[in-house]
Amino acid sequence: MRLDELSDVNMGQSPAGDSLNDSTGTEFHQGKIYFGDLELGRSPIKTNAPTRLAKPGDVLMCVRAPVGVVNLTDREVCIGRGLAALTPKADVPTKFLLHLLRYHQAAVEQMATGSTFASITTDQLKNLEIPIPDKRCWLRIAGVLGSLDEKIALNRKKIAELEALAKTIYDYWFVQFDFPDKNGKPYKSSGGKMVWSDPLKREVPEGWNEESLPQIADYLFGNPFDSSLFTTSGKGFPIVRIRNVKDGYTHDRTIEAASKEYIIHNGDFLIGMDGYFDMNHWIGGEAYLVQRSCRIRAKDDLYAAWLSMSLASPIKHLEKSLTGATLAHLGKAHLDKILLPKPPKSMTKELSLLNNLIEQKVHLGIANLELVNQRDTLLPLLMNGQVVVK
Repeated sequence: MRLDELSDVNMGQSPAGDSLNDSTGTEFHQGKIYFGDLELGRSPIKTNAPTRLAKPGDVLMCVRAPVGVVNLTDREVCIGRGLAALTPKADVPTKFLLHLLRYHQAAVEQMATGSTFASITTDQLKNLEIPIPDKRCWLRIAGVLGSLDEKIALNRKKIAELEALAKTIYDYWFVQFDFPDKNGKPYKSSGGKMVWSDPLKREVPEGWNEESLPQIADYLFGNPFDSSLFTTSGKGFPIVRIRNVKDGYTHDRTIEAASKEYIIHNGDFLIGMDGYFDMNHWIGGEAYLVQRSCRIRAKDDLYAAWLSMSLASPIKHLEKSLTGATLAHLGKAHLDKILLPKPPKSMTKELSLLNNLIEQKVHLGIANLELVNQRDTLLPLLMNGQVVVK
């Protein structure tokens, strides 16, 4: 069937530049920058003069590079020239259309033309011929894939809640220093003794020590693998390139062998060392660490979660201060200069609570990755009829 038989196609049109702002009007999306796994994230950009609108339940497709990527919107948004809104016909389940287009993304991509930026036209999109399974299966396919989508979304919500809770507790106890004192009251707010730290240029609770990152943690810098041996074909051993740190997992592999010392594991805390210094806990299983990425591991496991959260501020400060005319590079010398106010071991209960929250987050991330893999394995089987849902 043609795409315009499955949906109404509404190509985006950018609003006037002077209508764009960050406070009032209709949420505006130009391309995929705020695309999520399947559901559209929030854009901070708004317009007071919306042109083309996507409705709740529309499938948004990138019509400029990267062509064919799709997301689902649950609200009305203004779309620019980089997007098209596809409104499913009355007899077409939304989730079926979304996943059908995910499955055929490569076909859409092949239609794209342009010497500078690949793009597709309205006519090309409307006339796109898409092989489809038996219509009697559409609703059941949407149900199976939609059920997995819901589980994935629920896990993501739980992960976000755990991250928010961990940050709240960390800020309250380890930044504001209002951890429970011996009477269960907020330490600093209740008059707990503070002492001046010359190296940190600030007061810290009595009994806390300023320590450098090398005193607290061990580093592992990635191996300089031969990039010509990298592959995404599924062959070889998984690798963590700098671009994989943000997601916490990888589809990249290498057929090059390396020392086992470069293998990282689930729960390891990683930092990307070029451009944006992304930080994340790894959930992608055993993988080789590639150069320009770094693993930071606390010498004492009790401080693992505290350390990962304590590094967020100094690493982002370095990201801003090192960014100039050229790409920012984070090096060992920069890490070595980081000083942190380290809490004493008498705070084992508080430190262990942080560890528990981060461990829950990692376990949920691993479980979610398995669900995503299940869904993406089922997708082609359902769409080409190898698996029939009854």
